[in-house]
Amino acid sequence: MTALKLCLLFLVLIQTGHARSIFGKYLLLPIESPEESFSYEIGEAFISNLEEVEFENAINLNTKAELDQAQLEESNKDFNELLFNFAIKNNVDLLFKIKVEKVKEDSKLTLTIFNKSKVVLFSRESIYDYKTTDDFSNRLKLWIKEFKAVLPPVGEIVGIDKGRIAIKIVHGVQSANYVGKPFHIGPFQFNSELSEDSYSRMGAVTDFIGPNFEGYVYADYQKEKINVGDYLIFLNKESKSAISKEKISMSETWFNYLNSPKFSLLDCSLLPLIGNVDSDGKLFEKLVTRIEKQKLCKFRENQKLNEMLSKYKGDLEEHLSNETVLSNLAEILRVGALFRLGIYRIINGVSLKFDVVSENGKNIYYSKYLVIEDYDEDYISELLIGWIVDYKKNLPLNGKVVQIRGSNLLIDIPAGLVEGTKQEFKVLRPTSLRYEEVNGNRQISWKTKEIAYGTIDSINKLHSIGSLFKFADKDARVLEGDWVVIENLSYQIKEESYLIKKHNLKNNRNIGLAKISTEFTNVATKKNNETILGIGLGFDFYLPYGFLLTVEGVKNLSGGDQSISNNNFNFSLGYSFTPRLYDFFTFVDVFVGKRIVNYSLATLGERGIGNMKYDGFYVGVRSEIPLYKKFSVQGQLAYIPSDTVTNTDTLFGKVKGSNGLDIRLIGKYFLTNTTRMFFEYHHNVYSSTYDGVDKVKQTISSDLVKIGYGIEF
Repeated sequence: MTALKLCLLFLVLIQTGHARSIFGKYLLLPIESPEESFSYEIGEAFISNLEEVEFENAINLNTKAELDQAQLEESNKDFNELLFNFAIKNNVDLLFKIKVEKVKEDSKLTLTIFNKSKVVLFSRESIYDYKTTDDFSNRLKLWIKEFKAVLPPVGEIVGIDKGRIAIKIVHGVQSANYVGKPFHIGPFQFNSELSEDSYSRMGAVTDFIGPNFEGYVYADYQKEKINVGDYLIFLNKESKSAISKEKISMSETWFNYLNSPKFSLLDCSLLPLIGNVDSDGKLFEKLVTRIEKQKLCKFRENQKLNEMLSKYKGDLEEHLSNETVLSNLAEILRVGALFRLGIYRIINGVSLKFDVVSENGKNIYYSKYLVIEDYDEDYISELLIGWIVDYKKNLPLNGKVVQIRGSNLLIDIPAGLVEGTKQEFKVLRPTSLRYEEVNGNRQISWKTKEIAYGTIDSINKLHSIGSLFKFADKDARVLEGDWVVIENLSYQIKEESYLIKKHNLKNNRNIGLAKISTEFTNVATKKNNETILGIGLGFDFYLPYGFLLTVEGVKNLSGGDQSISNNNFNFSLGYSFTPRLYDFFTFVDVFVGKRIVNYSLATLGERGIGNMKYDGFYVGVRSEIPLYKKFSVQGQLAYIPSDTVTNTDTLFGKVKGSNGLDIRLIGKYFLTNTTRMFFEYHHNVYSSTYDGVDKVKQTISSDLVKIGYGIEF
């Protein structure tokens, strides 16, 4: 082909510019097949199965004729080189290579996806008795779907307003929580590892406002040209510095579709063997026995199900490649990993294809392809066991959290998969995974976030019980479905005592809390009672290292003396922590203090009771339990072992000894993050013994109702 003709060809194509499709622009290389007409039919079917909104064809009607002519004039080698140059000049993102070969009575179908640097991104092959174009087309369609599943979720910008954008999900799980995920605005960069390193974090998702998500574009990128209709790629890693700089409230980032399966990746089952090797079922039975005996996973099988599947022997491979069928099988067997082994006789030996399929029937967690010289059941058995061991080694988990009981966890690790009690474990949450596939062998690498640490307390036939003693950081919270890894923890993790956690690590308390209140106190003796009205002002100061200081004063507005000396004062110093019963208590405070209480009771006219003053030190404890959303309830108990009592009526003599009890029940309603309403009930009991001749014992009780308003500062 002349240089002029090549230039004209490139000029025609360069007008297409950058792709406006989700995954970019593609070029289908000439299909290799024994029959040329068959190649054309497969190519047309393949192109028709690709959605234009997802993949844009680099070849239009004008250039197709030019390329067809060039293919006739050039050798295959020169023409292929021409196509790769064409791909570079015209911003082609993906090159699809389809190859069909005859293998005895069957056909071998191969799909390879390259980038324009000729680096293989994805490769699959299958040997099967393909008969029609639809047979090939359906398998290629399945592989393209699998390739798309490897790629991260994609959104489309549907609205822009002052640095904020509205995002519609166009690829990925629609119901997943994308809040907190960073994103890159622009096309895919198909590097060799399909990694995130090629993408800049240009913003992050801040909220879900149905049916779209809301995102914020970082200030450094707001000057760039961003348009409605642009695509953005959701990434996995958070940029903490960017989040801090932009002052956006970010939620936790993790892959729902990784952590949400019902069953553990160590719940497994072996599917009926597929391929073209006749077998009497002995190999399958041998493989099942080996897997169960070596306790490689929690193996489950269903004999009736195997018998039912054996009826589909003619097209069993097609059924066991169907996403819906696999998903249903996983649900019936209650497993998170389906082992699928294909054994095929080929010209130069026997090919083995092993896949670990997820419970959704779509994701392939692990894959191996190998050609051996001859069919040997013992050798195949050893290979399969080795692959399962390798798959298990690549999983950063030994089980999953099934249920949370305060600081205790119910874990689906049975006897046999854990050596004994007192073993230590980590609780992890998967944040991302990366597929790596070379020559049909697939492995995945996981990235995880550490959540908490604990020890195994008991082991049972089907489960284990563990207890937590430390959380990874102040915001960490164990969720059902989190992964559990049995391992010896480092000294740095275990060197401290983790019975308690300081309050300011969990409750997000600021410097302090100011409270103003109105209170009504009903003071009762054996025969009479008095109601006292007062207003209160109080301060809680949250000191470093979990210490707290409480100061409160109440002015009595009714009943006797109104001087300062006749009002009530309360002062305490305490320590606040979050106990291991993590889910039930917001905090627990222990404290010591001093309180002065005045009651003007002389007007009651009761014998031996005048105006009373109680002055003494106390010890106490209080705790808060969240109830529902903005509501919580707080309980408090204080004991006064010895009071100094002043009674203006000296009929019974002087008070020889006195003690008291203070019980409080407090309801809280959070108006905002920093303001709240208080509804309180206090019950106080004062017991005194006089030193007169009769040694009179006197008991006074009070019931207080308080309504207050608090502001954090």
